[in-house]
Amino acid sequence: SLTLLHTVSIAVGQIIGSGIFISPNVIIKGVGSMGLSLIIWTVGGLLSLCGALCFGELGAICPKAGGEYQYVKLTYGRMASFANLWILLIVNSMAVAVISLTFSTYFLSLFMDPSYTHFETIKKVVAAVAILTVVSICMYGTKAGVWVQNGFTITKFLALLFLVCLAIAYLYQGHTEG
Repeated sequence: SLTLLHTVSIAVGQIIGSGIFISPNVIIKGVGSMGLSLIIWTVGGLLSLCGALCFGELGAICPKAGGEYQYVKLTYGRMASFANLWILLIVNSMAVAVISLTFSTYFLSLFMDPSYTHFETIKKVVAAVAILTVVSICMYGTKAGVWVQNGFTITKFLALLFLVCLAIAYLYQGHTEG
């Protein structure tokens, strides 16, 4: 069975999405300032916190198994909750693809130059193998899946902490330009 530590790890692992390691560069280029991009990330984090608090409140109001399905069903009816599940199926599948491609890009960059001719093909193969590996581990059992999830969450948290410390040190040295 899952403990509080395991469920917190799953929640934190979902909150610290893999996209955070790709999108900051796009935001900094878009706004032209590291300081403004930090403000945007802070506002985004606060909005995410508001969403999490709303889901917590909904969970207290409607303590049934099924989460978002139950919330939509209670508010809009069965048809809307069924449609919402299909939308989530598509969106979550795309999210898995993006996360696995992000992983494979960073992983392969350790071993080969991204300008290599067949890099994109190899990246897709590694992403597919990563998905199959995680699915296989989760099929093996809940405990195995939880340990993998805990490992990924700790890795993402430590990487994010390292990047924040690096950014603070960079700003502390007086580099405030875009």
